[in-house]
Amino acid sequence: MLKRVLTLPLLMVVSVYIFLVEEFIWNPAVRFLKWARGSFLFLYVEDKVSQLKGGWAVTVLIFLPIIFIDPIKVYALYLIAHGHPVVGFIFLLFLKIGATAIF
Repeated sequence: MLKRVLTLPLLMVVSVYIFLVEEFIWNPAVRFLKWARGSFLFLYVEDKVSQLKGGWAVTVLIFLPIIFIDPIKVYALYLIAHGHPVVGFIFLLFLKIGATAIF
């Protein structure tokens, strides 16, 4: 019985999240990607990853977001938990746009 009660609200939350990502985050992410693709850092990382052999390229692509994005996500959650929800949410929104566009 508990499973039935919790399933509908959970599906509604997931549906709203997917709608928001598709409608409001994807277009800014594409514009950010077009801007970022021309940067020196992005071209350098792309060149180095393309030179890797075997499973190392996959390993780098898995751990690159963890190294660069996750510490900022933790800081955004810290801000939300310590009385700065607007700033924390803005951090999370920009990280979602950037991570979606780049990775």
